[in-house]
Amino acid sequence: IGMRMYHSGILKNRKLIVRELLILLGFFILGCTVYLFLPIRSLNDPLLDWEDPERLRQFWSVISRARYGSLNLAQGEPVPLTVHAFFVQLLFFVRLLLMHIGWVGLSLLTGGLIIAVTRITNLRNAVLLFSFIGAGPGIFLLANVTPGENTAFIMDRFMLLPLIPGLLLVGLLAERVIRCHTHAGTVLLIIIFFFGLPPGLHAFREHAAYQRNDFFVMDFGKNILINVPLNALFFSDRADELEFAMAYFLYARQYRTDIRFIDCNAGVTRSVYGPDYYHIWGKKRLAIRERVEKQMISETSRPVIYGTMDVKQVAIPRVSFGMLYVPARDRYPFIDWQRLMVRERGNPFASTRYKHIHQNKNRLLAQYCLDKGEKNKAEYFIESLKSHWDERIWSMLGAYWMYERHMLHDALARYRVLSEKYPDDTVIMLHEGVVLTQLGKYNEAQSVLEQAARLQPESLEIHYNLAVVYWHLNEWEKAADEFLKTIQINPEYRQARRFYKQALEKVRRE
Repeated sequence: IGMRMYHSGILKNRKLIVRELLILLGFFILGCTVYLFLPIRSLNDPLLDWEDPERLRQFWSVISRARYGSLNLAQGEPVPLTVHAFFVQLLFFVRLLLMHIGWVGLSLLTGGLIIAVTRITNLRNAVLLFSFIGAGPGIFLLANVTPGENTAFIMDRFMLLPLIPGLLLVGLLAERVIRCHTHAGTVLLIIIFFFGLPPGLHAFREHAAYQRNDFFVMDFGKNILINVPLNALFFSDRADELEFAMAYFLYARQYRTDIRFIDCNAGVTRSVYGPDYYHIWGKKRLAIRERVEKQMISETSRPVIYGTMDVKQVAIPRVSFGMLYVPARDRYPFIDWQRLMVRERGNPFASTRYKHIHQNKNRLLAQYCLDKGEKNKAEYFIESLKSHWDERIWSMLGAYWMYERHMLHDALARYRVLSEKYPDDTVIMLHEGVVLTQLGKYNEAQSVLEQAARLQPESLEIHYNLAVVYWHLNEWEKAADEFLKTIQINPEYRQARRFYKQALEKVRRE
């Protein structure tokens, strides 16, 4: 409409044609009528009914993404719109653009933008320029998400739209060069054809986010459902993709119809938490969840199962049950979960979201096997994490999970392997020293922690744990010295202050 107004008269001194504006506005409204399908569909109780939009308030919430905050693409507090935020989003857009079309494509596009800006009085140039800005940097600024791996995955799917005017801007550059320099224009066309066109066509491929040929989430949803006990009350608080997958099996395929399925986010199924639940987020929402779910658990005779990414979100005591959780009151025998997997490995590199789901599955099963004393089976899942992602981090986490469960000798063996591989890693040294201390191997702990203190003298944790070792060795002066270093780093460390005074008293007595 704005460009039509521009063409009709604002900058050409013509009379503004109200009739044309009304026609354009009518087509705009007609295009929006597609949204009416949402409440009409919701009134007919469909299998999947995202946020129940049959009521006006819910309908508006869905189309405005009110759950996330209007004009936000993801949950959480948006970054304030400032000049700095504008440049951050612009660089974020350019980075994703570069990933799609490469340096040659970006250079050609920049040339086209320069032509459009210098000749903006031409309607065609103005339309292309503002279309590109609105579809590219404009969308990124409205979304205003913090740049990162996860948000890049979200925003990458919006890169197709600005590439359409972008390709036309490259054509604008080619047209200009050919008019001025025939030979240079021929060279430019060759560059576009051989270096610019392939990345451009690659950008129009089927987006990785859709994953039409990858059934990892479907398989993972089935893996969850086949391990839910018969006639269970199943609370699901996972990623949206998994809720959709499980709802497909439950409602469309009529698989496991014995289960009563509760979507804790009230996205796939209608809210059991009250009508206002759709409009609440944060602590208040979790408080409602806790109250309602505790009541449902106390009143049901069904087995209760949780599928969650974070068991600490609500204060309902639960224990690990493979990829799932059960209330602490319920106990189930150990099941060899590997035998119940459909395409267990999947493709963890299919997308960022899938990678996290795959990591979460291996983490849950590793911790579950450790809880049940099945160390060898836990090793399988830890090794799977190490082989696909950062070996150092997941090896350390595996050792720490063993330490948490008082499997100190196993944890120590892992830390020693890590120490040989990463001899200057002070975090590994610190953890190894703590385990040695708890095993009563104070001289070995002293050697490890002293080396760590030399490498990282500013570490509070290293000095404090070294002081504890000296304490056990009755070396009170050294203990007092390390407690003092701890206090100098953090004067508010009360425990260090208390032990420092006690160590000084012991030094005086000697």
